[in-house]
Amino acid sequence: MLRRLLALLLLASTCACAAPDGLRVELQPLSPYVHRFATEAGAGRIDYYFVAPPRRLDARFRARLRDAVEAAASNSADEAALRSIYVYRARDGIGAAFRGTPETLRGRHFNALLSYTRWSGGQLDMFYLMESGRVVFDVLADTPVSPPWEFE
Repeated sequence: MLRRLLALLLLASTCACAAPDGLRVELQPLSPYVHRFATEAGAGRIDYYFVAPPRRLDARFRARLRDAVEAAASNSADEAALRSIYVYRARDGIGAAFRGTPETLRGRHFNALLSYTRWSGGQLDMFYLMESGRVVFDVLADTPVSPPWEFE
């Protein structure tokens, strides 16, 4: 009986670990949620989200992340001239309980940044994936960035 229970627990934990690769990416709002600012071209807006850390940045994950980011951008009627979405990996200090500022995210949690997306004049013109604060993949060009460069 104990062996069966252990086998079931092992199977359940294996399945639970494998499940995230098959699921869609769910963006969760990250405080400060939205930062508005003025630019020479007009109003600017930055949205902040977090996601469960991906196992790998493979093509399937990139496609699901892009769908989630574009859906989040389309859910807003905001017509900002410059619009960005920052997506962070959930980790210690980053999650639903976070109550920091954009400066805290750019400083203390810089290495947790997973992606940066920008629309300029309503056109998606940047979508980068990051690891340890460095751009490693250009999603729009669908190519790895080599050598990786530090995101600012």
